[in-house]
Amino acid sequence: MENKNSRIVKVIQTGVLAALCFVSFTFLSIKIPVGEDAVSLHIGNTFCVLAALLLGGWYGGLSGAIGMTISDLLDPTYAIGGLAFNVVFDPIAGYFYKQYILGQPQQMAAVLAKISVFATFVNAVVSVILVSIIYNAIRPVLSKSGLLLPVGERKSILK
Repeated sequence: MENKNSRIVKVIQTGVLAALCFVSFTFLSIKIPVGEDAVSLHIGNTFCVLAALLLGGWYGGLSGAIGMTISDLLDPTYAIGGLAFNVVFDPIAGYFYKQYILGQPQQMAAVLAKISVFATFVNAVVSVILVSIIYNAIRPVLSKSGLLLPVGERKSILK
């Protein structure tokens, strides 16, 4: 059972990691225009995964959801379709969104979906590499300083 201080620390860490998700997606991304739409190469997902590793599923998921949702809401490219499609259903739902809601021709929607798959793949590979480096660098420091709080999932997965 968590005590009050550990919950406060987790909430603060959740906010910091949400801010890192936001900043890394908003300011450290490469936007690639594709027709009227765009895809992004970014490292926002890195901090989503890092949050899950450091804080566990609930707080880590919350931090990623907050940071990436704010990014999508403030970016005109992603504000309409970003919340549902970029996070949950991208690129399959993005294909249907582009074809049936935006009215793009089927071939164009298919090409845009393929470009989105490529960008998602690059984002995933870069995120795995960065998470590995960052997590292994900061985990000992956080543990030594007492800021690495116990997470139930970590006990069974990462010993």
